[in-house]
Amino acid sequence: MANGAHPMLEDSCSVVSRLPRRVWRGVCVAALLAIACWAYAPTGIRIALRSYTPSEVALLRFLVASLMFLGVASAKGVARVRPGDLGWIASLAWFGVAAHHLALNQGQQSVSAGAASCLAQTAPIFNSLLDPCWARPSPRGTGLACCSVSAARR
Repeated sequence: MANGAHPMLEDSCSVVSRLPRRVWRGVCVAALLAIACWAYAPTGIRIALRSYTPSEVALLRFLVASLMFLGVASAKGVARVRPGDLGWIASLAWFGVAAHHLALNQGQQSVSAGAASCLAQTAPIFNSLLDPCWARPSPRGTGLACCSVSAARR
């Protein structure tokens, strides 16, 4: 550990510093695109709810994401899913993704986009508080600092 840095951070920084400039630029563009999409999602959902039901908005978002993923997976040659994993993927897709999006879209019918965004940004805080329920190590140092910054920004 050089300069008192966390060993994981030190390893990830050394990997990033060895990336070719072309790859580094692509990573930055992808990160900025993801942040922009995440930041403007509540506003886009609120606008879409003027014309569509919450379930139609969720379905439209999934169709767009699926088409994008299909294009990337085809271009990159991503392996197909093993048939034995389909049950787990389907249950995770329903409980982890679809239920969240349906609840989000339903809630945004009566809550402003700003309030929805603020609530969504508190997710890491609630994850940290619930971690001990699943016998995972409780957050320390960096994790708590990140949650504090997230809470303070709002």
